[in-house]
Amino acid sequence: MNQIFKFVACGNLEAIRENEHLLLTHAQEMWSSNDPVENYITYWMCKDTDTELGYDMFSIFINTCETALGPKETKKIMKNFSRATIEGAMTSNNHRILQEFCYLPKI
Repeated sequence: MNQIFKFVACGNLEAIRENEHLLLTHAQEMWSSNDPVENYITYWMCKDTDTELGYDMFSIFINTCETALGPKETKKIMKNFSRATIEGAMTSNNHRILQEFCYLPKI
C-alpha cells in the first residue's frame, strides 16, 4: 500500500492511474476506519501545494471509485474519507476541492 502513497507524494498521475487497484484496496481498507487523517490517501492528495495537481489526484480517486463501485458506494466511502479530504484541502487552500466536495459557493 505504501507504493500508492509514494506515487501521490511524487505527484505521479500516470503511476496513480496505472495502479488504480491500489486506490480501491485503500478505499476498502479504510471503509470504516477511525485512523488519523494522515493515514488516508485523500489527505495527501488534497494537501499537495500544487492545488491543480492535488485536484487531479483527488479526481482520479473519485473516478476510480465511481467506475469500480458506483456512485452510491463512492458516497459511502467519501463519508469516511471526508474529514481527511477536507483537512488536506484546507491545509493547502485548495478551494476547488472544497467548493466541489463541500458544495461551497465560489469565493
